[in-house]
Amino acid sequence: MRYLLGMVLLSSSLTLLSGRSARVNAKDDTVGTKAGQANWISCAVKLGANVPVDTLSTVGKSLGFNNRYMKLTVVIGWVESRWNMNAVSPVGAVGAMQVMPAAALHTDTLYGGMRTSVPNRLTDVKRNVTVGMRYLDLAKRECGSGEGLGPLDLMCIASMYNGGYRQLDNWKRNKLLHRETANYAVNIIRTFEQCN
Repeated sequence: MRYLLGMVLLSSSLTLLSGRSARVNAKDDTVGTKAGQANWISCAVKLGANVPVDTLSTVGKSLGFNNRYMKLTVVIGWVESRWNMNAVSPVGAVGAMQVMPAAALHTDTLYGGMRTSVPNRLTDVKRNVTVGMRYLDLAKRECGSGEGLGPLDLMCIASMYNGGYRQLDNWKRNKLLHRETANYAVNIIRTFEQCN
């Protein structure tokens, strides 16, 4: 029943968004360009989010994120915690990007560099954003999402960011999500659309 309700939410949201498609201007979509940066920063301003712009920009460049993935990062931080670096969830997710220590350890192993799996280290802005964006990059790769971000890409990425590999597998195999993850993904899509 939980999966069925999630599917109804997904279906109605995807129907709503199916007529919209993003046009890509590759020259203006790069994080380093003024046009690309202005777009994702304007998203943060619209949301009223106190986003660490320099940190996001630096990490985004290192991961090769375009404007749409930067905007998705802003949206995820907003939906997860309203960009509250001191946020801690009941299940142990930490910081603005609501990173689980196990996910931090996983990304540290895959990407190398910082050892951030200790929860008190995850409240550091740079570490939290880096781990969150690395996990987002991992979700992007797992979902096979390219430069564009259509509603199905957003659903897949949001399902992994929120529910880990189990929800990603449910989405890939059956296009079904647990109700909580489906609600989360719909919230991500709606907030992402508000920034257009």
